[in-house]
Amino acid sequence: MNTTYTVGSLFKCENIDTLMYKYEHDPIWRQTALGCYVLEILKEMLQFNVTYAPRPPPYIDDYEVPSANNSIDIYVRPMMLKREYLDEGYPINSIFQWSFGFLLRYKRSELQTFYTLPFSTLVWTCLIWTLFLSASVFYLLSYWEKRLLGGECCLHHEILLAFSAYCQHILPLQANLSSRRMAYLIFILSAYVIHCFYTSNLLSHLVNDKDRRLNLEDLANTDYEFVIIKDMNLITEKHIQQVSIDKYLRTVEEKIYKSKVMDVYSALEAVRDTKTAVLTDYVTIYPVAKRLFDNHAQCELIEVNLYSKVKKYMFTSKTFPLTEQFKVITLRLKEAGLLTRTLKCDRLIKSCNNIVNQEQAGLSRISTPMILLAGSYVLALLILIGEKIHFEFCHLWPYIE
Repeated sequence: MNTTYTVGSLFKCENIDTLMYKYEHDPIWRQTALGCYVLEILKEMLQFNVTYAPRPPPYIDDYEVPSANNSIDIYVRPMMLKREYLDEGYPINSIFQWSFGFLLRYKRSELQTFYTLPFSTLVWTCLIWTLFLSASVFYLLSYWEKRLLGGECCLHHEILLAFSAYCQHILPLQANLSSRRMAYLIFILSAYVIHCFYTSNLLSHLVNDKDRRLNLEDLANTDYEFVIIKDMNLITEKHIQQVSIDKYLRTVEEKIYKSKVMDVYSALEAVRDTKTAVLTDYVTIYPVAKRLFDNHAQCELIEVNLYSKVKKYMFTSKTFPLTEQFKVITLRLKEAGLLTRTLKCDRLIKSCNNIVNQEQAGLSRISTPMILLAGSYVLALLILIGEKIHFEFCHLWPYIE
């Protein structure tokens, strides 16, 4: 079979390698190169020739698409399924899945006051008020017992007892009345439940990593700056123009309009060193990122998708006679793994999941409880000095009578 068919392509397939360094980071070039690879295999297997349809300059993204105004038989660049394409063209098979979004470095935030994480501020406030309220009830019951049976009665002791119940290190109890014993019992059981919930929840915060994924809304509310790679303007400008009608892009509309344009190396250096999110299709810049980022920085890179796993199809005209042969061959290419190997993304290191984020706790992690402990000792020393002075002048030991 030596039939010649007309091919629509932004580049001639024989020129793909020579244009690689000029359009290295352009997704349109990469997708066209993939289509050329499939086309060369089809040519060798079905033994047909091709001629390229003339196209006017300049470099136009949407020129070579199924249309009633052209006589193209095979469209090289894989495309999404759109109604206007389906009206004039015939999709063969999905060649690859395309993703487009933001790549950024998301550093884990260190847990400073981890001991307060299990409860919200409102719960902590309620627990403190409950402590003082319960201590007041204990004091009233101890005062009533003192009047009936004698003994000691001290508010400070009841506060310390309630606090020790929260910590599950309960001070010795001396209660004779059943009402006082029931009050202590109920409070201690409640404190035990609270203590169990606190310790288990605290452990879960310490051993479980937080979800590293962000959505568009979270990203829009952060202080990350958006950057567009200048070699990708041909594809990103089209998507930016769709902001007003695209529900995903509307989420980050304001920041997209303020995006900076940088070359790929400057953009990735900004991602590495500052809070910057670069708009990309990932595949085109991963090889560069692998050279610029060390292993730790690579493991901190995350993707926030605008479009995820969009299938791209190879198209022919509706009157093309080899559509069935194309479908069978492309399906066999996928089953044999040839397309998988070609589409294999030069991803970053694959050992990120095996890296355990174990860090030695610094002084900053325990500074607050250490300050509270030191303050408590200073307060106890001052109280001791006050008691000694009071004893020397009054010849009494305080808090006895």
